[in-house]
Amino acid sequence: MQKIKILYLIPQFEAGGAEKQILLLSKYLIREYYKIIVISRRGIWTDKLIKLNIPNYNIDFRNSALKFSYLIEEIIKIIKREKPDIIHCHTFLTALLVKLALKLSGFKAPTVTTVHGWDNLNYSLRSFFLNFFTDKIIAISKSVKNNLTSNGAFKNKINLIYNGIDIEEYQADVNKTEIKRQLGFLKEDCLVGMVARLEPQKNPALFIKSAKIAASKNPNIRFILVGGGSLENQLKNLTKELSLEDKVRFLGARNDVPVLLRALDLFVLTSNWEPLGIVILEAMATGAPVIATRVDGVPELISHLENGYLVAPDNEESLAAAILNLLENPQKLNKIKESAFIKVKSFSFEKMAQETLSLYNELLNKL
Repeated sequence: MQKIKILYLIPQFEAGGAEKQILLLSKYLIREYYKIIVISRRGIWTDKLIKLNIPNYNIDFRNSALKFSYLIEEIIKIIKREKPDIIHCHTFLTALLVKLALKLSGFKAPTVTTVHGWDNLNYSLRSFFLNFFTDKIIAISKSVKNNLTSNGAFKNKINLIYNGIDIEEYQADVNKTEIKRQLGFLKEDCLVGMVARLEPQKNPALFIKSAKIAASKNPNIRFILVGGGSLENQLKNLTKELSLEDKVRFLGARNDVPVLLRALDLFVLTSNWEPLGIVILEAMATGAPVIATRVDGVPELISHLENGYLVAPDNEESLAAAILNLLENPQKLNKIKESAFIKVKSFSFEKMAQETLSLYNELLNKL
């Protein structure tokens, strides 16, 4: 029996939500007798593809406007060599390039594009045109689906498939006291953390500002930021300005995120916009109660005061009050933990993969 080939395209294989979904989907599909191929510029997670024996064609998508024809030619070469049965894109750019590559090469294969979320300007610019670049669109949340359709994407093109996580990966036992010691904190300290790219979308400055307020009222709270990005130096300067050097740790990009999440007393996400928030699910799976801003797809995961805590975006007073409120109410914390773990079971990567596989089969059956 010949394996069905799926070709994934994403501009760079970094430590992000889209890349994680490709890895989880690939792990599942390989078991189901599919062959996976990836086109992507090498990133820090490319080694994870190698461990799964997934070939990665290393193409540099940077400055794409200056080398558009080169990128199309390279994609055509790979398509002709690999002859994929389905091509699945994870950005608007790759969907456009694949559409042109198929047109110019004469090769025929059904195409899927996952929209992992854009800001408002890009929804208005891209949604309508995406109808003509791809056969099917996957929206990762109702929020993404609504943004697409309200900006011109055809409803009959869109499938709602929520992102999923490997729940077992976040269930390991950890020694919280030892982790706190390694971070330079004490056993009795309360640990509040955020895992995110340090970029404007995530608004990490809000985390620092709320830390100042919360720590002034509860001196036993400590804070960690996991992730790197363009705002890192600016945030470190803000931490110094607010005299929080002994309260806040910048851990950079880490490979032990599940362990760090297990050590937290509270997880916080301060995004200005968030299509879904895969890290919220990861925190829920570890048992870390979540406080997040009430934006976009986040309320699809969190019901306020039931399985988490929602706060207004860009409001440090509100966020600090939520942190203090939950840490002072262990009974409420435990209730939220239990409800969150029930919720996260609906977001397994197996469910996501099965729904994606069903979409692939639908497309293949039309050939």
